[in-house]
Amino acid sequence: MSCIIDDKINKLTLNETPILERDLIEDKMGILDVKASIDGEVSIDLEMQVANQDDIEKRIMYYWSKLYISNIKKRTEI
Repeated sequence: MSCIIDDKINKLTLNETPILERDLIEDKMGILDVKASIDGEVSIDLEMQVANQDDIEKRIMYYWSKLYISNIKKRTEI
């Protein structure tokens, strides 16, 4: 995988819960194929697709945005 990311990976940790939490009850629930973190800092989504379903770009962008938002930390100091 380091050939794709172009960084040295010291530790890859698989997340046992690949479900993306909903912000609102009516939001779509996302279930990632593989959710992991690199070196305890970077969250990644590994998607696998066997058949072309013509929606991979939309799914990847949706999952990316949910992962990005989930990693935003509340500021403790103002």
